[in-house]
Amino acid sequence: MSKPIFIRIYEDYKKYIILGVYKPGDKLPSVREVAEEKGINPHTVNRAFMMLEEEGYVKTIFKKGSFVRERVSESEVIKQVKKDIKVWKEKGISEAELLTYIKEVYGDKK
Repeated sequence: MSKPIFIRIYEDYKKYIILGVYKPGDKLPSVREVAEEKGINPHTVNRAFMMLEEEGYVKTIFKKGSFVRERVSESEVIKQVKKDIKVWKEKGISEAELLTYIKEVYGDKK
C-alpha cells in the first residue's frame, strides 16, 4: 500500500530542506501552488506543511507563506528527544519497547 499523498509531500520537502535545496530563509512554494501542480486539494498540502512546521523545519507566517528555519542545534535535538521519551514513558511505553523501536529504525532487528 502506498503512502498517503500528504506524507509523500512532507517527506519530499523535508528531504529538500535537509539536502539544502531549500536553505534557511527560503520561501517554500505556496500551498495553492503545490496543490495545483499536483492536482490535489490544498488541505492535503497544508497538512504536509503543518507537519514540517511541527518538526521545526519551517515557520509559517500568516498571509506570507512558509519559510525554511535555521537548522536546530544538536543539543536542541537531544532536548526534544528526551522530552519525547518522557511523553512515551507517561503513555506506558516500556524501555524494552522503545529499544525495539530504535533498533527497527536503525536496522538492527535482533
